[in-house]
Amino acid sequence: MEVIRHPATEASTEAPSSILTEAPDWIADDGLLRDEGVIVGRALGTDPLSENNGPHFWKLETIRAYYDERRAPLKAQLEAIRRQLTRLQHREAELREELVRHERALAALAEVETRLPLTGRNLLLAAILTVVCALTPFVVAELLPSERFEHPLAVAMALSLLGLFALFQGRSLLVAADARLSGAPMRPERWKLYAMELLPPLAVALLVAALAHRSEEGWLPTLVIGFALLLLLLIPGRLLMSLLARTLPELSGWWRMASHRWRLRRHHRRAAAALRRDLEKLTRLRMQLEDETIPLLERKLAFLDARCRRKEALFRSEMELARQRNLLRARYESNGQQHSPEISL
Repeated sequence: MEVIRHPATEASTEAPSSILTEAPDWIADDGLLRDEGVIVGRALGTDPLSENNGPHFWKLETIRAYYDERRAPLKAQLEAIRRQLTRLQHREAELREELVRHERALAALAEVETRLPLTGRNLLLAAILTVVCALTPFVVAELLPSERFEHPLAVAMALSLLGLFALFQGRSLLVAADARLSGAPMRPERWKLYAMELLPPLAVALLVAALAHRSEEGWLPTLVIGFALLLLLLIPGRLLMSLLARTLPELSGWWRMASHRWRLRRHHRRAAAALRRDLEKLTRLRMQLEDETIPLLERKLAFLDARCRRKEALFRSEMELARQRNLLRARYESNGQQHSPEISL
């Protein structure tokens, strides 16, 4: 923000540094001023007045010069304050424009919806699949015969993890063999992909079904259990991993975008708050100049103008009265009355 100096300080730096002279006694004292007017009027006699010459002209010029000297610092201070007021108004307009820009940016950010169009649904489905994958070891533990295993839940958890996530181990001997033979990575054949994806859950499903088989019930329940377990091992784990592989980058990108918008909103809010504080200071200073300082200086100047006009009018009136006495005395003398009584006007 532009540093605004106090009006008195700025006016004192820009006003001409002149030392005011002392007021002549005949200007300060109304009685002496009347006497000066009478003296000048008698000195003029009956001669016609000249506008640009004569003792009365220089007396009036002395009065004007005296009050002009008193008005000069006030005029310079008033001019400096008006220039400062213009700069304040210009700076205030700039701050208002900048504030409007930040408020528009905040409004635009508020209109942008930070929803998760697909990521939200994917996260919900991933949560459901996570629950299914977490319950799979308990299902396998119920199918395993407890008399054959000391810790059936641990065995069930190991078999479930193998059937659910063996595909995502990161390497395969089938693909690695192709890479070693060709000398460069290449896309594996389709049957190898099927083998990598189907063999682990199929092996686990067959093993659990064989362990859960009961000869008195026949093979049909065993096949149903094996097929259901194969689907349970084949679908949720792979779908969960694929959803996570697609959702996590989307969620990361959404988080970065939301964080960026949050930082932008914070920046614009702080900038707008600082601008409002600066505007309040400028408005108070401008109102002080407009309502207090400038009217005070104008009243002082008006008072000095009135005093100057009053002093001139008082001097002129006394001078004119003295000239009227001179004219009447000359008229009496021209009529033969050499010793006329004193004329009082």
